[in-house]
Amino acid sequence: MALFSAFVFTILPLNVFFSRVLMPESGMILFSIASLYYFSRFNRYEKQGDFIFSLIFTTLAFLSKLSNLYLLFPLLVILISKKGLKFTKPKLGASGHHYSFSSDPNGVALEFYEK
Repeated sequence: MALFSAFVFTILPLNVFFSRVLMPESGMILFSIASLYYFSRFNRYEKQGDFIFSLIFTTLAFLSKLSNLYLLFPLLVILISKKGLKFTKPKLGASGHHYSFSSDPNGVALEFYEK
């Protein structure tokens, strides 16, 4: 019975078709979900390993299908939901370049320079 089932499985038209065609959607979904999962873990626990896994899975999602650029929006929402950003007005520095300081709710100062 097992040999008959294996024979039928090898000659079914759908199995032959799907074994010849590359379908990146399943990998794309896996990489997208894994990227969101590890980035949310990084956002919660701030472990460097979670961030590295998130970068790897995000890169693989972009490489599997370029339409995954939509993934940047949920990642940005996850980042802003915890950290938040408060921007100040840009000022002219002594070197003639504009700069601005911002800080997140934890008080970590962020500096942005513009040439």
